[in-house]
Amino acid sequence: MLAPDHQHVRALVNLLLRDQPSAALIFTKTKAQTEEVAEELTVSGLQAAFLHGDLAQATRTRILSQFKEGKLRYLVATDVAARGLDIEGLPLVVHMGIPTQLESYIHRSGRTGRAGAKGTSLALVGFKESRILLAWSRRGGLTLDWRAVPTPAEIREAQATKLLDGIQGSASAALLNQATQLLKDADPVRLVAGLLGLVQADQASGFELPNEPEKKVKSRFDLARERKEGGPRPQRTYAERNAARGDSPRPDSAFSKTRPDGSFKPRSDFEDKPRPYAKPKPRTDAPAPAKKAWEDRPAKPATKDAPRPWKPAPAKAWKKK
Repeated sequence: MLAPDHQHVRALVNLLLRDQPSAALIFTKTKAQTEEVAEELTVSGLQAAFLHGDLAQATRTRILSQFKEGKLRYLVATDVAARGLDIEGLPLVVHMGIPTQLESYIHRSGRTGRAGAKGTSLALVGFKESRILLAWSRRGGLTLDWRAVPTPAEIREAQATKLLDGIQGSASAALLNQATQLLKDADPVRLVAGLLGLVQADQASGFELPNEPEKKVKSRFDLARERKEGGPRPQRTYAERNAARGDSPRPDSAFSKTRPDGSFKPRSDFEDKPRPYAKPKPRTDAPAPAKKAWEDRPAKPATKDAPRPWKPAPAKAWKKK
C-alpha cells in the first residue's frame, strides 16, 4: 500500500477499519513508533497493545498470552521483541515501512500463512521505499498487489454490510414481533436510519487522507522548461533553437576560429588581429613614485667574549672533581 510517510498511521487505521481482521501483527522500526501506533489504534476503537525490549518480562509475557488467546486483536512490536513469536492462524502481518534487508522482510512475512493456512503480508511504504520493494520483488520472486488506502465511505459501507449480516443472523421471534409493532407507527426508512445512527455513533469511520500531488518528472534536454511567474526566461530546446535560426549561416566574427560553413580558418587570419580584451597599458602622464633613499646602518661594536657564529666556541677544560 502506497502512502506518504507522515500518513502511515492513519492509513493503517483505515485499513483495519475496512478489513476488520480477526488478528494482526504490526511491525515498526523504532520503539517510540510502537507506542504511537498502538495509542492511535486504541483511540480509533481498535484494541491494540505495543511490545518492545524496554518492557518488563512479566508485562511482555502477559501481552503475548493475551494475543495468543485472542483477547487482544492487534499487537504492535519491533523485530527484536517479536523474536520467537509463533502464532497459529495469524491472518495478517503489517509492515510499517520495510526493513533494511530482504531476508528480514521475508522472515516477518513468514509469520502468517503457516501450516498450510492462508495469510496476507501488507507493507505501508512511501515513494522511495516502494522502489526498493519493487527491486526486492524481482530479486526474490515476490508477487506484489498494490491497493489504495480505504476511504471513510468505503469503511462505512463495510461496517453497514457487517451489521446487516449480524442482524439477519440474530433475529428471533420476539424481536420480529417487536419490529412489526415499531413499523406500524413509524416510517421504515427513518427508523432504520435512526438505528444505524445509534449503532455507528461509537464506531470510528477512519481518516480523510488528502491526495498527495504526483511528483513531476524532471525536464531533460529535449523537453521545454516551464516558466514560473516572475522567473527567468524558459530555456529553449536544441530543436527549437535550430528552427528559430533557420538555414541562415552563422555571422562571421573577427575572433572566431571557424568560417560560417564550419571549416577552420588558418592561423594567420586571426593571430595578427587584436584580442577583444587586451591588457591595459600603463599611464604615461602619471607622476613617478618617489624613490626611497637608502642609508648605511651604523656598525655595531664587536664584543670579544661573544663567539662568532662561524667560529666554534672554545672548549672548556675538563677537570676531575
